Amino acid sequence: MKTVGLIGLEGPAAKVAERLLGAGHKVVLWDKSKKLRDAFKGRAELAESTRDLAQRADVLLMMLPDPNEVVEICTTSQGIYDSMKPGKIVAVLSASLPSHSIQLSEKLRRRGAAFVEAPVIGGIEEIERGSAITLVSGGRAAYQELLDVLKSFSSRVYYMGEGFSAMAAKLAISLMAASYAEALGEAVALASSAGVDIKAFAQVVSSVCGERLPFGISVGEVLDGSPRPSVSLSTLLTELRLAIATADERNVAIPSAGLLNGLYTAALSGGGDADYTAIVGFVKGLSTPSEGA
Repeated sequence: MKTVGLIGLEGPAAKVAERLLGAGHKVVLWDKSKKLRDAFKGRAELAESTRDLAQRADVLLMMLPDPNEVVEICTTSQGIYDSMKPGKIVAVLSASLPSHSIQLSEKLRRRGAAFVEAPVIGGIEEIERGSAITLVSGGRAAYQELLDVLKSFSSRVYYMGEGFSAMAAKLAISLMAASYAEALGEAVALASSAGVDIKAFAQVVSSVCGERLPFGISVGEVLDGSPRPSVSLSTLLTELRLAIATADERNVAIPSAGLLNGLYTAALSGGGDADYTAIVGFVKGLSTPSEGA
């Protein structure tokens, strides 16, 4: 049985770890937070460092909130690079800059290891239920070796081909999610100003646009202010900024992205790191007169 290593245990990554363990995989875990590591004590092997994990694992999954940390861990001797050997596979599950994938693939190939993009699309509860969607690009042989591991937390796994395209597709989906949630905030502001009953409006939106926003939250939950945890504001903002950077690199116009970046940045700074759907209330609040106005 191959040993699966997971680097990162924050937020949704912890749910990935739980699913891997539940599926019976031999798992070794690492996170820079001792508290997050200790939550798995007695249930999984715990590595002392990323280097230690890389020495013990055959398949290395990385799910980290900071995309720059992925590059650092993959390419330095303090990270996993010196521990790479022929046959090992490194898969990045969290969002990163697509232009880094070729760099990382070439770097790890020098050690005989394969690099795969495998970004996960889904909220915390979707991962917990095993109903996330995972996109994969990279070598087909590595994809086939990874498939059973990815199915531990994904109901659908899409192979996007050998050219690195999965990460760009992930960022495109995140851009759509950010746009939809912000547009819902504007729609609620307009409907509320006309005295529309919001519960009735939620039913109409669900009938016209579907019952759920991206990442598994229902329209009704969002509009009544009780969304379940899915994707955090900070995570979606990171992915939105990565989408903008990717568009700039490729000279692609995404004109609404700059506005979305400003709105999500303001929402994060004004209300803490809530679920990304907090943007709905934030945008609606822009139209609410302040007291005494």
